[in-house]
Amino acid sequence: MKKQITKSDSDDRKQEQRLASVFLDVNSLPTPLSRSQCVAYKDEILICGDELTRDCYSYHTIKKQYKRVCSYPKDISLQGHCVVKLVNSSNSNTLTVLSFGGCKHGKRHTLVMQYMSVWSEGHVIEKTSHKNEWMVWTDKHNKAIAIGKEGEDYQGARAIIGGSNHHLLFITYRPKNIDVFDLTTFQYVSSSNLPIYACTGYHCFVEKPKNEFAKDTRLNTMLLFYRDTGLFISYDEDYNNFEFQDVPVCTSLAPLNRYAYVTINDCVLFFGGYGGYVIGYSNAVHMYAMTTNQWMKLEHILPAPLGGCTGVLRADGTFVHIVGGTGGSDMNTTNMHLEASVMQLRDAMQALHKKVKEKQSNDSEKKSEEVTQNRGSNRNKVLFFFFFLVGGKK
Repeated sequence: MKKQITKSDSDDRKQEQRLASVFLDVNSLPTPLSRSQCVAYKDEILICGDELTRDCYSYHTIKKQYKRVCSYPKDISLQGHCVVKLVNSSNSNTLTVLSFGGCKHGKRHTLVMQYMSVWSEGHVIEKTSHKNEWMVWTDKHNKAIAIGKEGEDYQGARAIIGGSNHHLLFITYRPKNIDVFDLTTFQYVSSSNLPIYACTGYHCFVEKPKNEFAKDTRLNTMLLFYRDTGLFISYDEDYNNFEFQDVPVCTSLAPLNRYAYVTINDCVLFFGGYGGYVIGYSNAVHMYAMTTNQWMKLEHILPAPLGGCTGVLRADGTFVHIVGGTGGSDMNTTNMHLEASVMQLRDAMQALHKKVKEKQSNDSEKKSEEVTQNRGSNRNKVLFFFFFLVGGKK
């Protein structure tokens, strides 16, 4: 027997569609992807494989089309790999992409790709140039460079480029490790244990933007979030040491991991997530404001619950892209590709911030009225007691 759709059900569905309308479903991915890695480059988004496929693609954000770039070597297993783009000041027409990682008991890799746009007119690449190919990373003596310590587990590792000269690679990985790798000397310069009880992996790890008036450019600040763990991390290049500080995590995000995330100005946005068999996948959008140390849950939601999705901010900062993931109505790996306007997301954040401020103001006024009423009530009680005593003496 079919369930009859009531007006209430219809209204709820319309409300969900309205809240999800900020996320536009662009052309589907060439193949379903989950826990992929993406980087932005000019008008392109490079999608660098996942646990199910070694193929890499370029998505042109203007043309709304995909082109295959290359594949990872056949002997490479992409189990929670990490991809970052290196600073390449010598040639603006190419992008150097670094890929590393792997699980403890599998084969780890450290590869680089010199990417040249596949969308250029008359695009022809000579095979001898090794452009758009994953190659073993080597130093000037042609010696292989390896990121990853023997016996460690880099599945779900996360890394960011930092340092006063963009020369340091900060790597966070299981169970609770953070390393600093010098990209100029190809040596580890520092290691430490994160003061957390949880085992990290597929977590959020972002750079905290420096204040434009900050004089100390050799102090690197970062944020890490994993389930109910939040951590502010600072690293001093001069003294080669770390400092850590706990950051609260909002209750609705605390059970989740494997969410997509991006940084917009001083805000970190979290999309979806997975909370285990009991909670399942989420379609919520959360925001953390670094400056004010405040959390908000936006009214806007993803069109479907997703975990294992990947977030990337377009190079010009105008759109957020959410790539792949697991979830949806059938809870399988999806070829969904969403984009959302940063302007619309910013408007939503500002509107929510205004509501919170108004609520705080109203609560403060209400509390003030209650205090005033209580004072008046207490004063009346005192007067009554005084007259009772006076009256009793007569």
